[in-house]
Amino acid sequence: MKRYPSAVKLAAAWQEDIIEGEAFAAVPNSSGYRIIADADTIWNGHKSQVLVRRNRRLGLVLALRESSVSLGKVALKTIGRAIAIPARLGMKRLGAGIFENTQTPRRIPCPCVKLDSLAEPALAACDIGSLRPLVLESSARELRRLMGRFKQPPKGGFAELERAWQEEEQMLRNAGLSAPEELVGEYSALKVTRRLLGS
Repeated sequence: MKRYPSAVKLAAAWQEDIIEGEAFAAVPNSSGYRIIADADTIWNGHKSQVLVRRNRRLGLVLALRESSVSLGKVALKTIGRAIAIPARLGMKRLGAGIFENTQTPRRIPCPCVKLDSLAEPALAACDIGSLRPLVLESSARELRRLMGRFKQPPKGGFAELERAWQEEEQMLRNAGLSAPEELVGEYSALKVTRRLLGS
C-alpha cells in the first residue's frame, strides 16, 4: 500500500487518477488515523466513512456534502482537494526589475455533485435516473440552509451566498438538473431585499 506524505497530496493524486491499488496518508499528531483511497473511493479514517467516490459510468465525481455530517479539518481538505485544483498566485517577469502578479483561478477538472451520504457502494455505478433525486434533495436542502443564514443582514456582504448558489447550480447542471422554481423565486426575492437594504 503506497503512503502519501499528507491527505491533501493523496487527494490530489486521486483527482489525477494515478492511484493504483490502495494508498493511504497518516495524519500527524493523530494516533492511528488515516485517509485511505483506491482508484474510485476515498475513505475517512480506517474506511469508516466514504468522502469521495467516482461514478465512471456517468463521468462524475460524487463528494460528501460537508454540511450533512460532522467532519474534521483533514476530511474537509481531502474532499476539497479531490474535486478542485486550488487557485495559485505567482509572479511574472515583464522586464528588468518589473513583475506582475499572476493568478491561476480555482478549477474543477471533472464534473462533480455533492450528496448527503456516499455509503451505498451502488453509487459508483448507478444510472443518472437513480442519482438525480439524491442530488436534487441534497442541493435543495443546502440552498435552503444557505438562504436561511442570509435572511437577516449579516455584517458581511452577499457575495458568499451568490458564490455558493452558483456552485450549487453548476452541480445541478452536472446531473442535468436545475434549482427548484420555488427556491429560485425565494432567492430572487432575497437578493432584491438585500439590495433595498443596501447590503
